[in-house]
Amino acid sequence: MPLYIQNIINHFKWIDASCLVFIPALLLCVWAHLTIKRTYRIHRDIESKHEKIGSQVVKELLKSEGVKKIEIKIMPGLLTDHYDDENKALGLSTDVYYGDSIMAIGVAAHEAGHAIQYARHPGGIRLRNIALVPVNIAANLSIPFILLGLIFSFELVGKTGIYLFFLSVCFHLLTLPIELQASNIAFELLEKKHYFEPEEKEGIRKVLHSTALTYLAYTPMAFIHLVRLIVSSSRS
Repeated sequence: MPLYIQNIINHFKWIDASCLVFIPALLLCVWAHLTIKRTYRIHRDIESKHEKIGSQVVKELLKSEGVKKIEIKIMPGLLTDHYDDENKALGLSTDVYYGDSIMAIGVAAHEAGHAIQYARHPGGIRLRNIALVPVNIAANLSIPFILLGLIFSFELVGKTGIYLFFLSVCFHLLTLPIELQASNIAFELLEKKHYFEPEEKEGIRKVLHSTALTYLAYTPMAFIHLVRLIVSSSRS
C-alpha cells in the first residue's frame, strides 16, 4: 500500500470520542448564522421613529466626535458594510445607506463606531490592520500545508501549517473585542444623541450585538480545531 494512502488511513484512526466536542461548536456557528439573519430580517422591516437613513446617522455621529474626511460609499450586495481606514472610506450596503429601519441605523452606527475607534486609538487598531494581510495569507496556506504534511509525512510542513493556523486563531481572538467595542461605542452615541425611542432600544441593541456574533461563534470552533490539530500532530 502506498505510504500516502496509509497516512490518510492513520489520520482517520485519530478520530475518537473527543471529536464530539466539535458538535456544540458547530451548532453554535449555525445558531449564530441563523440568529444574525433573523435579527436583520425582523428589524429591517421596523422603521425608526426618527426617520433618519443610515448614511445620515453615520455623518452625524462622525461629526459629533470630530472625525472628518471620511468618504461614505454605497456598496453593492447584502451586508457588505465595512470601514476602510487606509482609504478613509466607509462602505454601506444599499439597504443600510438609504434605509431608515432599526437594522439600517444599527449597522450604520456600528461602522461609524469603527471609524471613531481609529480616531480615538489609532495605534493599536492600525497595528492590527497591518497584520491583516499576512494573517489572511497564513490562514489560506495553513490547510494545504497540514494536508501535505499528513499525506506525504512531511513533519515540518505539517507543523508549519499548524503554526499558520494558530496565527489566524490568535488574530481572530484579537478581532472579537474590537468588534464588540465598535458596537458599544455605537450604542452609547445613539443613546446619547437620542436616535431611538425607549421602545426601540432593545431592537437597536440586538442589531449591534449581532454584528459581533459571527466572530463570537467562530472563536470556539477555531480553537477546538487547533487543539485537535496539535493532538493529531503529536500522535504522528
